[in-house]
Amino acid sequence: MRIGRVLYLMGKISLILGASMLIPLFTSFLYKDGSSGSFAFVIRLCVLLGLLLMFLCRKHSRQIMRQRECYLFVTLVWIYAGAMGGLPYVISAQIPDFAGAFFETISGLTTTGATVFTKVEDVPHSILLWRSLTHWLGGAGIVLLFVALIQPKGSSGEGITIFRAEYSGGALSERLAVRIEDNAQIIFWVYLGLTVACTLLLWLGGMSFFDAVNHAMATTSTGGFSTRTASMAAFNPFCQWVVGVFLVLSGINFSLYFLLLVRHRIRQVLRDEETRAYLLVVLLSTLIVACSLWQHQCYQQPEEIFRQAFFQVATIISTGGFATADFDLWPSLARGILFLLLLFGGCSGSTASGVKFSRIVILLKGTARELRTMFRPQQVQRIEYNDKRLGDDVPRRMAFFVFLYFSLVIGGSFILMLDGIQWMEAIVACLSSIGNVGPAMGSMGPAGNFAACSTLAKYVLSFLMLAGRLEVYTILLLFIPAVWRK
Repeated sequence: MRIGRVLYLMGKISLILGASMLIPLFTSFLYKDGSSGSFAFVIRLCVLLGLLLMFLCRKHSRQIMRQRECYLFVTLVWIYAGAMGGLPYVISAQIPDFAGAFFETISGLTTTGATVFTKVEDVPHSILLWRSLTHWLGGAGIVLLFVALIQPKGSSGEGITIFRAEYSGGALSERLAVRIEDNAQIIFWVYLGLTVACTLLLWLGGMSFFDAVNHAMATTSTGGFSTRTASMAAFNPFCQWVVGVFLVLSGINFSLYFLLLVRHRIRQVLRDEETRAYLLVVLLSTLIVACSLWQHQCYQQPEEIFRQAFFQVATIISTGGFATADFDLWPSLARGILFLLLLFGGCSGSTASGVKFSRIVILLKGTARELRTMFRPQQVQRIEYNDKRLGDDVPRRMAFFVFLYFSLVIGGSFILMLDGIQWMEAIVACLSSIGNVGPAMGSMGPAGNFAACSTLAKYVLSFLMLAGRLEVYTILLLFIPAVWRK
């Protein structure tokens, strides 16, 4: 077990985490909101721990982690970032208990958007910026940033393993460059470009620059933290359209943007089966929800009906977490569609979470193959995805993932129900957490928050958020004894 190498790299991550807190520290000085001492303390702590780990484990600096150490490293990075990132909330007394602070940070890093704050307007600017920054760091992937910007060029073998441990949903299905570090950099620059474009449009649309930066980071990461308690309902229709469109764009595989804009492979992008399925579901769901809202006269103007329908579909399917209305009050058909979208998620290789459309498409093709095989057992039935022939084990792996995914939902729901949460709210809260969606229903819905949850419930939901962000396998493999045997 090369634990020394794991701890040495953890030291580097600690330095990155400390450096990222310099941004809210300077913001605190700028707005004089009184939170600078909290960030200064945590920055010193991160730097001290980082340097200490790197010094004590310096003899392991040139080792290469094997697969099991890579999975351990990725999981520890996210837990460590959640713990250290929650300290500014506690020290500044914005969140009094560590469970709530850990929940808020994990919700940020996993781009879930569930919050324990009851009135966001009372939160200092630097804390608000830190919330949004956790979204942006987590959306890119802390390990992706590490691989793209810090990991030495000669460690591609280790780099690709830790990258896959964090992006097991298929971000590497389309290799854009030979070196994994170059792939990570390409994805990072696409991510940064979307963020800058969204910021400029929101700023031009009437938001203050501070609000525009916060919402752009939360949008392109498909996170959902807002600087207003009313979320995007507090802003004008143009800003709502911008956020809705960028949520949909951020739910598409980032590699396709590179193929389209740099390599000009228009035909390959247009023929991507996952993206076509994703956009088709967005379109059909928006039309059905809009028809339901129009039928029940929930809104008067056609533009408002379509905007509200599109925005809620976009924020749920992309696991965005924003809201412009309390959809708990919408007609049953509209709420039913939004509930079903909790089960989908975005595309592989995007910042969106959930089951992912690539798995859904492959499972549907695998099911169709099995049905055809029943009637023509002598005929060889193969599955093709994006003009590539898939092995027979691929649908089986997808089915196992879906089984584990919903097994965690069932287990988490059972614990929450034992903790006193009503059964339907418990199920939706667990689905929303593991799908990194954000709003659930009832007291934890778009008009509520998670402040009333017990300590146990916050840790259970935090675990589900983490499992959903790391796509189940990375974190569950650590609980299998055979993984640790020589």
